[in-house]
Amino acid sequence: MRNRTLIVFLAVILALSLVFAACAKPEPISEPIPPPTPAPAPKPAPAPAPSPKPSPAPAPKPFEWPERLSLGTSSVGSGAYMIAGAWTTELEKSTGMTVRVVPEGGTVLRFRWLRNGIIDMYTDSMGTTRHLTCYRAEQRVPDGGPFRPRMVFSAAIQAWGLAVRKDSPLKSVYDIGPDTKVAFFPPPSDMTFGMLYWMGLNDGPVLEDPKQGKWKVKIVPFSSPGGFFRSVLDGKADVVFMTATNPSAIEQAASPMGIRFLEIPYATEPEGVQKFLDVYAVAGFGPAPEEGVKEIWGVNTLLTYGAFYSRADADDDLAYNMAKWIVDNHDLYKDKAPTLGQYNLETFRKALDVTFLAVHPGTIRYLKEKGIWTAKDDIRQEYNLRLQEAYIKAWDVALDRASKQNIKVAADSQEFADLWSSVKREMGMPIFRVITDEQVKERLALLDKLGF
Repeated sequence: MRNRTLIVFLAVILALSLVFAACAKPEPISEPIPPPTPAPAPKPAPAPAPSPKPSPAPAPKPFEWPERLSLGTSSVGSGAYMIAGAWTTELEKSTGMTVRVVPEGGTVLRFRWLRNGIIDMYTDSMGTTRHLTCYRAEQRVPDGGPFRPRMVFSAAIQAWGLAVRKDSPLKSVYDIGPDTKVAFFPPPSDMTFGMLYWMGLNDGPVLEDPKQGKWKVKIVPFSSPGGFFRSVLDGKADVVFMTATNPSAIEQAASPMGIRFLEIPYATEPEGVQKFLDVYAVAGFGPAPEEGVKEIWGVNTLLTYGAFYSRADADDDLAYNMAKWIVDNHDLYKDKAPTLGQYNLETFRKALDVTFLAVHPGTIRYLKEKGIWTAKDDIRQEYNLRLQEAYIKAWDVALDRASKQNIKVAADSQEFADLWSSVKREMGMPIFRVITDEQVKERLALLDKLGF
């Protein structure tokens, strides 16, 4: 019984369980969880806007040549005048400038013309730089005095020889004596006096202006370069210093009498060379180049370095473009006159090694571009500039003293000549001369000591 009751009870419990289970709300079936939405891929950063290209630098304006250019040279009929006319004709054609070659026989006057802006440029031997010392009376005037010339380009290395007639009894420089008639004309005569001093043909000291000295030969003065250079052919002189390219040399070499040139024994006479340089310190010696009359080719003789000068205030671009034109257009003019073949950088390099004339900044810029200018040139340039400034300072001192002492500044004033000489001595002024690179350094130390 009890078992039956238990079974009934269990059955009731089971039935109730089923009823409740049927009545219960079914559990909702959970939806599957969607996978997470992936984060959107980052948008690529926009490419930076291209930087604006820098505007190209404006092309430099082509150089505009001046309308006119004047070039001072020696007198009509001289070799320098002929040569200047030959190459400047091509310069005029290719640049459109009007180029005027201005002849003047007096080197001092031409030098003053450049100083005072009457001419733009000037061509001559670098030895003309000596006029900065005002040793000639013509430069000791109110519109004279030292100034600041600058070399724009070198010209030729020219041979100056002691010319005699072919039948002359003078066979060597040692044959020149008291009875020898020696031609005199201002531009080349300091060379002549240098040779006479070498030969011991002076009486007493050599003065700053050598023509004022006493010489043991017969000095034959001439008033024009034409007469001077023809003096041997005309029989008026026995010996004359002349260039191998001078038209008179060419004429005399072609004449029946002919000419020849005396050897200058510089290699075996170092003491003589030094004596020469005491009088004319702005030249060198060597075999004559093969230009001009053949009679001088290879003869040991005097060599001078030619140059084109301007002033320090001349436009840098003009100096640069003049130098560039001379080099770039060499083929246009090199065969038009003797020595024009030397208007090149090779000759300029030789001139830079000995120059006592400061070079124009525009020309230096061109030489640096061509790889020609060196550190040694910088040192020599410094010395040359400082020496010029020293002379300008000395001149100002002399003018100031002349004013205070009521001394007339004039070519014919001996008082001022003496005053100027005394100022130069007092200030210890070095002279312009050919010197080596080592001597340049010594001279710079001297200028430091003198306060220049």
